Amino acid sequence: MNKKCLNVVLISIVLASSCLVNVANAGYIVNGGKDNFIDNGVITTEYRADGTVWEWLDLTVTNGISYNSIIADLADDNTLNNSVSFFAVPGVLLDIQGLSALQAQGWATTAREDVVTMINNFFNTSFNEAFTSIGIPLAPIALDIELFIEMFGDTYHEGNDDYNVSLTDANTALPNIGFALGITSTHRPPLSFGPQYPQNYTVAVADFQYISSQLDQDDMIGSQGTNDLTTNRPEYGTWLTREVFLVSEPSTIVVFSLALFGLIVSRIRRLVR
Repeated sequence: MNKKCLNVVLISIVLASSCLVNVANAGYIVNGGKDNFIDNGVITTEYRADGTVWEWLDLTVTNGISYNSIIADLADDNTLNNSVSFFAVPGVLLDIQGLSALQAQGWATTAREDVVTMINNFFNTSFNEAFTSIGIPLAPIALDIELFIEMFGDTYHEGNDDYNVSLTDANTALPNIGFALGITSTHRPPLSFGPQYPQNYTVAVADFQYISSQLDQDDMIGSQGTNDLTTNRPEYGTWLTREVFLVSEPSTIVVFSLALFGLIVSRIRRLVR
């Protein structure tokens, strides 16, 4: 084997080794907790343990619009564009109109169990999807509750702002945080309300310590039934998600490695002849 051929072989080994190292190290890094979430303004990206990537629309975008209006608007093209007439609190349409074409597309309502999985991912908890309400002591995750509400939308304060209502916190020295509350697609039995009042579950993360005069209440994560599907409650949003499909880094590197290997073999054959 001549010197030129030997050089090609050595370079090939180095490149192949580098590709193998990259393949071994590629993939999603899931640390658990709030590190798996990226706040992109009106959209929060969640990296899940199963390797999927979800996007969550900020609850304040749909806050004050009835759940049934959101369903009707998404039914034609999965796009938030007010294709039907929203039943909404005055002023909330500005949030919809402020979405770019990319931000408005591809959304779907979310089952309660998926919201609970997301909450477990964020707080490193293990709530069962059937839970109703759980009071959480201020320590050690109070600051995480505030961060969650800021990330997914403070529907309490935003809803009152739409009505130009001024709020006074119990302790003005503490952050101005309320709660992130959204309706899910999971149906619940009508119970005593009767079949004429269909119900879905709401899932909320609430920081009651900082709301009005409720200073003595604990922070709370929980869900409950609501029959407000046809009403435009100013503090109720709708949980909307879309899954991001990415070309995984390992697959890209493998394809590149195979192509490079083919070129190397072809080059060696020409040099050996």
